[in-house]
Amino acid sequence: MLSNFEDGFWDLYWGLLLIGFGVSPVLEELGILKPINFIIFPLFAFAVLFIGKKLVTVPRIGRIKFGSKRISNQIKLFVIGTILFIISTIFFVLVKNTYLDTSKEGVMAALTAPFGYALFFIICISVIAYFMEFNRLYFYAFLFGISILLAEALYFVFGEPLDALVAFSITSIPILINGTILLYKFLKKYSTSEMEVSHVNNN
Repeated sequence: MLSNFEDGFWDLYWGLLLIGFGVSPVLEELGILKPINFIIFPLFAFAVLFIGKKLVTVPRIGRIKFGSKRISNQIKLFVIGTILFIISTIFFVLVKNTYLDTSKEGVMAALTAPFGYALFFIICISVIAYFMEFNRLYFYAFLFGISILLAEALYFVFGEPLDALVAFSITSIPILINGTILLYKFLKKYSTSEMEVSHVNNN
């Protein structure tokens, strides 16, 4: 199970997803409208994960074969993750609409909604971490939640869209750095040249 996360590509995937939340508002300011600005980084993150696994990981350690229980958990992960993503997106839109309400109820909602959304985000990603058996993802889930609260606090300093950009950049950088370090160690540990020499010697 460790080898599935040893190469750092899953860390890079989640780090890119997180920083995408900060860059998306900037892209919207530059004229790239919804939903295109929201899907650019998820697609890029998936491309990095897929291509990295295919071109870097598999040639070095081969494909990882999972048992029926693991496959079942992966299917559950896909279904649950999709449902949670849809719900969280709808919730995010509702929260943003509430922020535009200047009534007393709207102001109260604007103060409390970020905490609820952050908690919801943490729970969603923690569920995914459980099914993936990816322990580091629990910490990343916490960073996702903190990003939302930090962005709200930085709004009074930078305004939009820099508040989200700064907040999500701060929390995503440690994930991206960790993923890069893991990838570097993985490449040193599983050198393709060493594997080719070993294969020739065995023959």
